[in-house]
Amino acid sequence: MAPKGKNQIVVWDDCPEAVRAAVAEFEQVCTPSYTMASRRYSIWSKVREYLDASVAQALDDLGQPKLLDGPFSRWLEMGRERGERERVGRLRTAHKALLRQHRHDLRLMALLETLYEVGMFVLLRRSRQSVGVKATKAAEAVNHGRKVSSDYPFCELCWRKTMRAVVEASEDGKRRGNAWKFSGRFCTEHNPSDPTSRYRVDHRYRQRFQDEVKRQWELVRRLEAPWEQVPDEAAVRMQAFILARVPERTRADEIREMAQLGASRREISERFGVSRQAVYKVLVKNI
Repeated sequence: MAPKGKNQIVVWDDCPEAVRAAVAEFEQVCTPSYTMASRRYSIWSKVREYLDASVAQALDDLGQPKLLDGPFSRWLEMGRERGERERVGRLRTAHKALLRQHRHDLRLMALLETLYEVGMFVLLRRSRQSVGVKATKAAEAVNHGRKVSSDYPFCELCWRKTMRAVVEASEDGKRRGNAWKFSGRFCTEHNPSDPTSRYRVDHRYRQRFQDEVKRQWELVRRLEAPWEQVPDEAAVRMQAFILARVPERTRADEIREMAQLGASRREISERFGVSRQAVYKVLVKNI
């Protein structure tokens, strides 16, 4: 349930004034309706609207423009497909790592402490009711898409950014305005609408991949091999993808390779035991 009461975000004394004002505005507009799971009232949209610009400017003024390796909202939302305890634990780990690196800069530490308070405020904003489907109606793998916020930037099946996240990061304002038309669940490599994509091969490994992602974050939390420092989300997901043993080459890849070597569709269909029409569907977008 979303937190109640006023003045929930603690702003540290030496925090830059611009961030202080932005946090106050952000907290004021975040009514109980704004949660992580809500599509209509997504709290992430308010983080981007009120905090990203002011935090970026403050970090630039403090000589650390690339400290978060991107917008504050993107840094904060990494790893939020897991449960509340894992989300908060990851934020604490990342926060402590930054403090250790910059413990001599009091103004920067005040900013980081304030951002941590904002992060806790956001990550604890849960919906009042479960948004998942009952286990009797669908498998856990199918429910995954209902449990992940629509703003999560990574593909469900790998480490790549979703098609929507890529468009949102575009410098073309007109293209960004059409971001809602693109999938917020899958990348171009796993586009379910594309018969030549890897979706139909890799979706069977979905649960194995998700379990491996969780295991890798446990290793990160304990700083065990291969993680000697806190990595970004993409690196963890790439490692999990590799260890889940998702095959690198698909039948479609082999069909395209045979076609490039000059094999006819009849020869290809006989080689793989599929119809010529199936071969055509694979090749039509590549020949």
